[in-house]
Amino acid sequence: IRELGKYVEENSYEKIRISFSKEGQLITLDIYPFGSYLEIEGEEDKIAIIMESLGLSRKDSTNENADECYLSWIKKNNLGEQWDVRFGLESFHEKDK
Repeated sequence: IRELGKYVEENSYEKIRISFSKEGQLITLDIYPFGSYLEIEGEEDKIAIIMESLGLSRKDSTNENADECYLSWIKKNNLGEQWDVRFGLESFHEKDK
């Protein structure tokens, strides 16, 4: 992609993604080294029903994307920003040295 020009690498996150479907609604669990995030896609009223069935409310939600969640996490944990974020704190902290 770099050779095509005009593309710049911005960041890299290792993640595990598990997808579910319920009543036509897509539910995606993304697990990152810095947290786990559940995304529910579909009609607003059906999303509310699924959230309630999972014991979640709007106060449990965020509008942040993965980059913003990562930046919030490093700020909260007093860590420096890394370009390549992988599972395993040992390898994460080795890059800080």
